[in-house]
Formats: sequence, structure tokens, C-alpha cells
Amino acid sequence: MIAVVRATADLRDRSFLATTLGSLAGAIVLAHDFPDFSSQHAFALSSSICLGLAAIRLAQRRLLAPALICDGHWLAYRSWLLGALIDLEGLEQVECLGAGADGPPGEIRLRARQRELYRLELRRWRREDVQGLLAALVENRPQVQLDRATRRWLEQPRAA
Repeated sequence: MIAVVRATADLRDRSFLATTLGSLAGAIVLAHDFPDFSSQHAFALSSSICLGLAAIRLAQRRLLAPALICDGHWLAYRSWLLGALIDLEGLEQVECLGAGADGPPGEIRLRARQRELYRLELRRWRREDVQGLLAALVENRPQVQLDRATRRWLEQPRAA
């Protein structure tokens, strides 16, 4: 089983929406201030700006967003700037860090006996994707131990 996890882009999605609405508002102001600039031109201008922004956003989502790829034996981190390949041969434990009494954990750490292999910041990744990643790890490495906080976090129902 291979799990692919892509980073969430909440901030980028908000900025994309704000830029799109700004271009539409700019076209409306342009049509209002210059009567000879017809509404058809304003609509065409705002549509072309929105299409251009959508193409850029799609490219960002597919090419620039960080991703984790796990097959149970290797964990690969890929982004447009960095890449890393982590051998999971010595993986023994998965544990949560920064979990409050009832709050969600801040990080999940993959540990070998003597060292930390990888630290996964949960606010950057979707919960379902992290669950799939951990399922791939446990499926290929049944000896991996999940600590109590990790199991409790994985068993919690998804927040609406």
C-alpha cells in the first residue's frame, strides 16, 4: 500500500479567493468609472484574470505543494525546493507530541530505537491523509508501536 499525502493550502486558498474577488471588483470599478469601457469588456477582463489565477493555482497545487509518499519501507518528502528520502528500516514507534488533555496533537514523530526519523507537523496535512500514511506504515510494518495519544487521535471522529 502506498500513501500519498499533500500539504493543505488554507492560507493560499484564501489569498487566491481574495485576489479573484479583487480582480472582479477592479473590473466593476473600471466599467463604472469609464462609461465607454463596456460591461462586456469588464466581464472579459475579469474572466481572463480569474482563468489566469485558476491556472496558476492549479499549477501550485500539483507542482509546488509539499507531498509525503510512503510505501511502508521508505518515506519520501517532496516539494519544489527540497526532497528527502527516509529509510524506515529501523522504525519502531510512532508517538504524538504536543497533545493537550483533549486537544489535537501538534506533531507526530516517527522514531527508531536511538533516533528520530521524521517529525510530521499535523497542521500542514489533512487528517485523512495522515491516517492513510499511518495505515500504510502499520500494514507493512506490524511491529511498529503506536502510542496511546496517537491511537486516540486516530480514533476520534472527524470534526465538522
